Amino acid sequence: MLLSAIVRAALRYRLVVVLLVGGLAAIQIARLPGARYDVFPEFTAPTVVIETATPGFSALQTEQLVTDRLERRLTGLPGLARMRSTSEAGLSVVHLVFHGGTDPFGDRQRVAGRLAELGGALPAGIVPRLAPMQSSTGTALEIGLYPTGHMSLERLTAIAETEVRPALLAVPGVANIVMFGARPPQFDVAVRPRRLLATGFTLAAVARAAHAASAVLGAGFIDSGAQRLVLAPEGQARNAAALAASWLGARDGVPVSLGDVAHVRIAAPPRFGAALIHDRQGLLLLVSSLYGANTLKVANQAAHVIARLTPGLRAEGVGVDPRAFTPAAFIRVALLDLGHVLLIGAALILLVLLVALRDWRAALISFVAIPVSLLAAVG
Repeated sequence: MLLSAIVRAALRYRLVVVLLVGGLAAIQIARLPGARYDVFPEFTAPTVVIETATPGFSALQTEQLVTDRLERRLTGLPGLARMRSTSEAGLSVVHLVFHGGTDPFGDRQRVAGRLAELGGALPAGIVPRLAPMQSSTGTALEIGLYPTGHMSLERLTAIAETEVRPALLAVPGVANIVMFGARPPQFDVAVRPRRLLATGFTLAAVARAAHAASAVLGAGFIDSGAQRLVLAPEGQARNAAALAASWLGARDGVPVSLGDVAHVRIAAPPRFGAALIHDRQGLLLLVSSLYGANTLKVANQAAHVIARLTPGLRAEGVGVDPRAFTPAAFIRVALLDLGHVLLIGAALILLVLLVALRDWRAALISFVAIPVSLLAAVG
């Protein structure tokens, strides 16, 4: 009875039904461009990654002094399914995998709370950090930067850090930017062993002197009547020459500077990777998308940012390869192929309905019901 009543009402108010179906189809079609597309679904369970840099540590030291202590502290977290870790020379990585259905942001907060309780459990200067939350796809876009002239990698790295990286991080949905081949400049103090032995100082003394010369220290203030004068000391070494002239100590009444026992210069740290762009050493920027972000939208917006920056970068002598690797291209090809398949399938379904029902009106009604149902399901 109810079904018959619905059919009679639909036939009586056929114009209203057509308008409602047409409106629903139009709304759903308009929403399709904004739908979330990705290469893979979020098939992984909520995962929190802790990365800890351990410069100068061997793999065994990293495991015993950092990774093992982190694992003991993080054991027993609510919702934790399993824990796995990797210890390498200079790096500790701990993966915390939670049961499906938990809030990934809540999981990160609980992990951050446990890390805050570490206190002095780790060696001095070792600070664990939470890696950004990334989607299952991981990389949304790869961009290559290379010098078109005789620009050094240090200069190219500085341009990427000050101009390209901040612009990409401002794109909604971008989790992190990883650069391969980067050579950030830093003070390099290469000790001369014979001179150091001749002066009687130790490597620890050289390290303390270099740290003190490059440290920024506040000097407080002086109250002068009704005025408070803030002291701003200018003792920080701002170039290699100033650092080389820094005080190390005295031997037999003769002052000894860092430059007397070491070669001080501005150089890049040891390289852990390299990038070759168009047969030239350059930088490879990996743009990763946030967990739950629309990879296609993130890739498109990041590509627009690079297109906007390209003229200025080329004027500075930087070549840009915006499509070193684009996972979004897979999504576009998949959507195009899906459209072709749907068109072929629709034609075949219509042909089958016409042959089976032998009534073009009944076939048309049945045919229209299929895409309308699919559109309703998408919403």
